[in-house]
Amino acid sequence: MTLGAESQLQLLGATCSKEKPNEFEMVIQGGMLDALGINMYSTLAKSMVEFVANSHDSEAGYVNISIPFDRILSARALVRAEAKKAVAAGKMEPFTVLLLPLPDDIKIEITDDGHGMDPADVQHKFLPVNRKRRLDNGSGKESNLNSESGKRKVMGRKGLGKLAGFGVAEKITIKTKRAEDDFWTVFEMDYAKLSEAPNLAGVTIPATYQTGTPAEKGTIITLSRLRCDALKRGETDLRSTLNQNFFGIRSEDFAIKINGNTLSTPPVEYSFTFPTERPHDGFARTVVEVEEVGNIAFDYVVKFRTPGDSLKNDQRGARIYCHNRLAAGPSLFGLPSGVHNFHGQDYMECIVQADQLDEIGVDLVSTDRTQLKGESEVVIAFMDRITDILRRALNAHYKFKEGIVDQEIVEKNPGWLRLVDSMDKKTREPAKKLLRTLGSQFGVGSREFNEIAPLVMNTMNAGEVLVRLIEVGTSAKEINEIAAALLDLAEVEKSQALTIFRGKLSAIHALRQLINKGKEEWRKKQFEEELHTLLKRNPWLIRQEFSNHLTSNQTLETLCSELANELGVDHFAEDSPKKANLRPDLVFLMNDPNFHELVIVELKSPTIPLEIDHLTQLMGYISDAEAWIKRKFHHDVRVTGYLIGTREEPEKRTRDAITLENQIAKAGPTTEWKVYDLHELLRNTEGAHADMIKAIENDLGEDHVLIIPKSPTALASASSDENAESVAPSAAENAATTTPS
Repeated sequence: MTLGAESQLQLLGATCSKEKPNEFEMVIQGGMLDALGINMYSTLAKSMVEFVANSHDSEAGYVNISIPFDRILSARALVRAEAKKAVAAGKMEPFTVLLLPLPDDIKIEITDDGHGMDPADVQHKFLPVNRKRRLDNGSGKESNLNSESGKRKVMGRKGLGKLAGFGVAEKITIKTKRAEDDFWTVFEMDYAKLSEAPNLAGVTIPATYQTGTPAEKGTIITLSRLRCDALKRGETDLRSTLNQNFFGIRSEDFAIKINGNTLSTPPVEYSFTFPTERPHDGFARTVVEVEEVGNIAFDYVVKFRTPGDSLKNDQRGARIYCHNRLAAGPSLFGLPSGVHNFHGQDYMECIVQADQLDEIGVDLVSTDRTQLKGESEVVIAFMDRITDILRRALNAHYKFKEGIVDQEIVEKNPGWLRLVDSMDKKTREPAKKLLRTLGSQFGVGSREFNEIAPLVMNTMNAGEVLVRLIEVGTSAKEINEIAAALLDLAEVEKSQALTIFRGKLSAIHALRQLINKGKEEWRKKQFEEELHTLLKRNPWLIRQEFSNHLTSNQTLETLCSELANELGVDHFAEDSPKKANLRPDLVFLMNDPNFHELVIVELKSPTIPLEIDHLTQLMGYISDAEAWIKRKFHHDVRVTGYLIGTREEPEKRTRDAITLENQIAKAGPTTEWKVYDLHELLRNTEGAHADMIKAIENDLGEDHVLIIPKSPTALASASSDENAESVAPSAAENAATTTPS
C-alpha cells in the first residue's frame, strides 16, 4: 500500500520536529544503591568497618556498636522458617528469603562522640555520593589528608561509606550534632524510596530537629529493618574483621567497642620474627624506588605462629595498612608456590605500614580494600618488594627451624647423631638434612618422626644395620669399618629410595590433576571412585605413616572382622555393629605395643562441597565402631576419623557448608575427627616430599642415572627385546602402580 502525498508530508514533518538538544543530562537511578551498598557491603562486619572509619575521621574518642546478637539469631531462624514454608506453598519465589528483613524493633546502633554535623555538613559533606573529601579546591589536588582540626590522618577517601548501611538494613536513621549547636539534626534514608527514584539527584530527604545542649556532640546511626542474610555471621566474625581492618590504634586514642566492651586483639604466640633488626617501634623500614616516579617508604614485620597454630587460608600472608586501616590483603601476592619452605606460609603473618601509599595524588586502593588497583609502575614495584620480603622471611624461618631441630635432635635423639657421624663424609650432610626435614615437618620426638626417620635413614645407607650395631654396643671403630664396607649397598639403596620418592611425586601429581578436574567439573558430575582408588594405592598421601589399609569400601561388619583378626579376637558373629551395611571408604589400624588407633577415612568427590551431613556420616562410623570395640576388645583402641574433600569458598557456602565450618572451628586437639581440604592435603604432601627428594638427589650427584619403574607395557616390551628403550610411565601410571611399603 502506497502512502498518499498528505501522509508523506505529515511523516516528514514529524521526523523533522524531533528536538536536537545541545547537551545531555546524566541520571543516576536508584538502582545504583545496589552496586554501591548491598553488593559492596554484604555482611555485617564489612558494613561496620565503614562506620568505624567514619567515626575515626570525625575525631571521636570512641565508637560503640550496639547489636542484640541473641535476638537477631532467633529472629533469623524464625523468618527463614516462615519463608521456607511460603516457598513450599508457592507463595514466594526461591532465594527471595535472602532479602527478607527482620522485625522493625530489632535494630543496630552505632554511636560516637566525634565532632558531629550541622545541616550544612549533612548537605554538602555527607549526602554527596562519591565526594572526594581530600580534594583541595584551590589546587585541585587530593592534599587534604588530615581530619577537621588536624588531629588525625583520615582513613576515608571515596565518599561511599555512608551507603554501607544498606548492605545490612533497609533504613538508616542519622542523628547528629556539633558542640556549638543547641539542636540535633535528624534524617532518614529509606532504601525502598531511594532505590525507586528515577534520579537520585532529585531526591529530597526530610529533616527534623531535636533540642540539645551545647555540651553534647557526636553522631548516632540506627539501622532498622535488618536484612536477614547479611547477619548470618555473629559476634566472633565481627570482632575478627574489625581487628584485622584496624591495626595500631590505641584504645586511649580511639576505642572501638561492641556492646560497651572495648575491642582487644587476642594474644598470639609467635615462634619467629623477621627481620632480626627492627628499630622503628618493632618494624623494619625499606624504600621502593620507582624510576621517574618517586620513592615510597614503608615499615614491615613478618611473624610466624607456633607449630600447630596455623592460619586459615584467607588470613595468611601480608596485610597492607595505610594510616592504621587495612588497604589490601591478607594475601601472598606474587609469592610462587615452589618457593623454599612454602609450607611455612601456613603460619606467616606480615604487617606492612605504608601510609605514603595513601598520600600520593593517585588512589591506589581498591574500593573493597582487598588489593591494590591498577598495573601502574608504583603498584608493580611495591608488590614485587612485598613478595621479596615474604620469600626472604620464609628462608630465614627455615634456617631458624633447622637450628631448633638440630638442638632438639641433640637433646631428644642423640642416637641419630651417632649414626650420622658414623657415616661416610659424602653421605653425612644429606642424612643430616633429611633428619632436619623430618624434624621441621613433624617435630623431633613426635610419633611421626620416630616412625618415619628409621625408614628414611634405612633407605639412605643401610641404617638398620648400623642402628642395630649401636644398640648392641658395638664400638665406634667397628661401626666405621662396617659402614665403609656397606657403601656399595648404600648407593643402591639411595637409588631405590629416590625411585620410591619419584613414584610418590607421580602420585602427588595425580592428586593435583584430580583437584583441577574437580574445579572443571564442579557440581557437574562426581568421581569419588577415582579419588578412592588413588588414596587406596597411595595411603601416605593422607598421612605419612599410612601404608596398608585394613579395609577399603567394606561394610562395618567386615571392618570389625578384619579388626578382630588383626587384634586376635576369636569370634564376634553375634555382636556385629549396628548399620553393618554402611561402607567407610578406607580404614587404617595403627599398631603400637601399648596403643592401637583405628582411623576411618570418608572421601567425597572433588566436585562437591563438603557439608555437615558428610561429617555426620563419618561420626556415625566412628560411634558404631567405638561401641562394638568397647564391648568386644580388651585392648586400648582409639577410634578417629578423617573427612576428605573440597571445602567451599566462604562467600559461596550453603547453610550446611557453613554449619560444617562452625563445627571445624569449634574442634580442638582432642576432637576425634578432622576435616581435610584436598588442597591442604596436596600442599602438605608436596612440602614433605620435595625437600627429601632434593636431599637425596644432591647426594647422588649429576651423573646418577635414575632407575624409573616401568609400566607393565614397557616391562613386557623390554623382556622381548633387550635393546628396547625404556620409557618412564605417566604420572597416572606411576600413581597407580607405585605403593611404597
